[in-house]
Amino acid sequence: MLARLSAVTTRDELGPGLRDPTAPRILTGVDPLFARPDTAPVRLSGRPRPTVWDDDEPDPQPAQVDSDRLERDLRWGRRPGQHLALELSVGLPDTLPLTGRGHDLDSHLFAVVDRLGPVRFDAAFASKRHEERSWIRIGPARPEPRTPGPPQVRTRTTASSASIDWKQQVHDAVLAATPAPAPPGPVAVQVRLTSSRWRNWAALWRPVTDSLGPVLGLLDPDTPYRADDGRITDLAVHRRISDTLGHRVDVEIWWQPLPAGGRPPITWPDQPGRRP
Repeated sequence: MLARLSAVTTRDELGPGLRDPTAPRILTGVDPLFARPDTAPVRLSGRPRPTVWDDDEPDPQPAQVDSDRLERDLRWGRRPGQHLALELSVGLPDTLPLTGRGHDLDSHLFAVVDRLGPVRFDAAFASKRHEERSWIRIGPARPEPRTPGPPQVRTRTTASSASIDWKQQVHDAVLAATPAPAPPGPVAVQVRLTSSRWRNWAALWRPVTDSLGPVLGLLDPDTPYRADDGRITDLAVHRRISDTLGHRVDVEIWWQPLPAGGRPPITWPDQPGRRP
């Protein structure tokens, strides 16, 4: 089972480099979600940096990969906008629990896509695994053969996505549709955002996951918009374009419990190298 949500923003919240009206693909009707890319994975040098909490700062420093190394590993140069899908696997040592604080998938995935250009991507996927290296694969965005079932939550927010009111509306919609939190352990979450082509859709990922307290539980009961999103070990975000929404955004969310081990690690060749 899984959930659905939606939102609104001001022109000031639009990200740089998102003003090419020819770039996004417009989807209509009942659309499938996108499939994970099936291209060869590229191993990343070094481990991603975890989220850092500082008692003197109200907001933690988010988890992220090394952006300069990322472009080097991918051999990512200047290129035109494309309809792409990206998958990121965050490799963690066996000594770290997959559901622990510090390696939130939304933070890792945002850092990657924000560096490469959100307008280029129609879908992005991330997972956490116990393995030596992190890796990425990028390929054309292709629809999943099966149409998704109905989401657990469906709503349209009316507040600015930069405001606490936006999270409140999302949180209330999830709470109304969720009789009980997901059982303890890892959780898979899928999000589909429908918005105008001008919006930086990647900037909405974190506000959505922050508002999933009724599903994931809370890190602090006094902060209802800080969900325990470290429990998300498999995350997928999908973009759909509808210019009729203006600054509003429709959000659909699906979630389901996962086995404790998460997705199995990739088998790499014995010969060292970035590509299998």
